[in-house]
Amino acid sequence: VIAIMNMILHGIEAPNILHVNTLTENLADIQDKDRYDVILANPPWERIKLQEKEYFAARSAAVERGVAPAERRRRIAALARDDPATYQAYLRALRASSGVLRFLRASGRYPLTAHGDINTYSIFAELARALLTEDGLAGLIVPTGIATDDTNKRFFRRLMGEGSLVSLFDFENRDALFPGVDTRMRFCLLTFGRARQQAAPVFSFFARDVRDLRDEQRSFTLTADDIRAMNPIRQTCPVFRTRRDARVAAALCRAAPPLRAPGERAGAGASRWPVQITTIFHMTHDSSLFRPRPAGADWRPVLEGKMIGMYDHRAADIIVNPRNLHRPQQPQAVRGAQRLSPAFTPRPYLWAPSSVVEGRRPSGWSRAWALVVKRVSAATNERTVVGAFVPMHALSYTLYVITAPAPAGDFVGLAANLLSYVYDYCVRQKTTQSSITIGVLREAPIIPRDRYEQSVAWGPAGLSLIDWIRPRVLELSYTAWDLVAFARDQGYEGPPFRWDDERRFWLRAELDAAYFHLYGLHEDDVAHVMDSFELARKRDQRAHGVYRTKAAILDIYRRMAKAAATGEPYEAAIDPAPADPRAAHPARSAEEVAGVAATLHRALVERDVADARDESSARARGRRRSSDRSSASGDRGSDAAPPSGPDRTAPPGGD
Repeated sequence: VIAIMNMILHGIEAPNILHVNTLTENLADIQDKDRYDVILANPPWERIKLQEKEYFAARSAAVERGVAPAERRRRIAALARDDPATYQAYLRALRASSGVLRFLRASGRYPLTAHGDINTYSIFAELARALLTEDGLAGLIVPTGIATDDTNKRFFRRLMGEGSLVSLFDFENRDALFPGVDTRMRFCLLTFGRARQQAAPVFSFFARDVRDLRDEQRSFTLTADDIRAMNPIRQTCPVFRTRRDARVAAALCRAAPPLRAPGERAGAGASRWPVQITTIFHMTHDSSLFRPRPAGADWRPVLEGKMIGMYDHRAADIIVNPRNLHRPQQPQAVRGAQRLSPAFTPRPYLWAPSSVVEGRRPSGWSRAWALVVKRVSAATNERTVVGAFVPMHALSYTLYVITAPAPAGDFVGLAANLLSYVYDYCVRQKTTQSSITIGVLREAPIIPRDRYEQSVAWGPAGLSLIDWIRPRVLELSYTAWDLVAFARDQGYEGPPFRWDDERRFWLRAELDAAYFHLYGLHEDDVAHVMDSFELARKRDQRAHGVYRTKAAILDIYRRMAKAAATGEPYEAAIDPAPADPRAAHPARSAEEVAGVAATLHRALVERDVADARDESSARARGRRRSSDRSSASGDRGSDAAPPSGPDRTAPPGGD
């Protein structure tokens, strides 16, 4: 009925509506008489796989309120006894979705889009292409992931390789063009044909209104060769806000090769970073391994992405807000005395046995620390790539763990590159989802490892690039005793460095300016890259009245350029110099250092165990008071609720 009404409103008085299941048709059997000159569609945007939370949201509040996935599965199983009708309906829905998934993957009818976590819009896009006449055109409204997601790379590669893509105009939903869709959602107007249309289709990204498409600076063309150069592994579509962004990104890709995968032979221009990027603990599949309280001193905290910041492994505690039914575990930023104490460690929500943690180590990695990058992020955040060095605890799948068979001292160079503004800028052009993929990290251009062995252009003669970088990354990272093993592996025997916001600002500015030089960007392009970080600019302007970060980086960039041109070494922006012992906490004896890690861990365990006792006692007192009130009220009843007791919403104190 809706289809007929829509056709009549558009002047088609005798619409021919076909009622068929096109998804089950064999695309190879489509006859010419069944093809179309024009296809216009807004296909459904739904994952084929059954989503338990969404399914039960309108069917069973008891299941939908489950906090942890393991608890939700337990409640679903309990429905077989408590609500058999709902449980049987769930099983039928699960079988149906599983059957559709198996069909789409095994039938061979959708070779370009039936991969990974299949979404209906991808299948409909491939179907639309198959239904076109030789000269036909299709116009679809679909998520931008049709061109940028790894699962759709075969479809996009086919469109580009055959020259059948006409245009892709990407929109942000921030102005609620689709009121019922998340405002962070990105969608596009995709126009393509079945035969060759044009070698260089037109692209535009981050539009909020169709009027934005008239801005010539926001649209540009890309060829298949351009995309292969920028995204050599996946060959998905890069994302640029402006024509200039496309030009700068191309220059960066020419300046440095992509990060190579393990086992890849180091050919001409290879970066020689044989890295392994993995996730270790999956919070759903591994939930049975975790406990909200440690069962002993040999248990380790579960570190999550929301607990870390830039060069900061102690950015937040995890607190529990029982009133938030959907996301009760929330980060609470660490501030004040806790931030300044080298003995403070953040409070996790979950714990895992040390034996399990050791058994999940990345292959060949034996160090007591790791370099991690947050998986959950977006191109619209203040920073997209956020990472830190962390103790080798139970690292959740919200953190990418980056290891390599390389000397420990080399990792400070890799970290400085990954956490630089210029690398972040490259990753943003490839990210349209609310998470970074491993493929994106591998494809973004990165400074070759052998470059760090060469002399630094702006430093004193004989100083290597890695030796210039190391003290800066060391002071930024080593702010607490729980990373003492990392410091020792960098050749530093002193205590942690004091957390000093001003010093940290200048240390990071120096590293960022250095990498702008290493990538070979001109000063005006450096300014353009920094201007693309709008949230950083707004934060600085609120706090300082100017874009202080950009100004500092440009000033250091100029001084480095002058030093390289004149031979007069660049002088550090801070005094004392980076990683100077005067910037550190008081020293400790070797005996104290040897026992400090165990002492800190024991204190964290005891703190959580004590909290558990306090909560248990509070609940018991609440039950007794409730019982007393009920007895006193007799048949009158009582509306009074027992106190809930502490819920771990307050930050831990002390060192």
